Amino acid sequence: MRTIPTPLLPTLASAADWVEAAVLAGLRLEMAHTGRPIRLPRSSRVAARAILATAIDNAAQHADTSDAVALEIMWQPDGLTVRMVNVPGETAMGQIVRPGRGIATMMSLAHRAGGWLRAGLCADGFEVEAFLPRMPSRLTALLLPATHLAPGRRPPPHAALARSALGA
Repeated sequence: MRTIPTPLLPTLASAADWVEAAVLAGLRLEMAHTGRPIRLPRSSRVAARAILATAIDNAAQHADTSDAVALEIMWQPDGLTVRMVNVPGETAMGQIVRPGRGIATMMSLAHRAGGWLRAGLCADGFEVEAFLPRMPSRLTALLLPATHLAPGRRPPPHAALARSALGA
């Protein structure tokens, strides 16, 4: 497994470069773009690129590399959703039961940009899905983690504090 150096990360629009990054990490990537690209704030752009790089690194470590990894980049008027799905490999079960730092890092990146991220098992394998907004809101960043977590995951402590401060 090779980690993608941050300065060399592809842009969100460069599909061929993301496929190449995945190949360098030892993966076969099937990629789909939907919607019309919009201008995102710097925080969302940086988060999206770092989340994709971390998801590719995690898939290289834990996915069954005989199956393709699916990546969807979905543009919407209010932001960007990225979704990566892979078939878990032999080393994945330990990470599913007790996630490492990669998932926590991706969640933190999404939250700081005002979005959300969920990661966990789905019908097609292991899924990482993130939404990064066109116009982030501090309140959104505090409240969304509690409602957008994969089953069995706990919200970060600051989410409960925000809800209690608002009387929710």
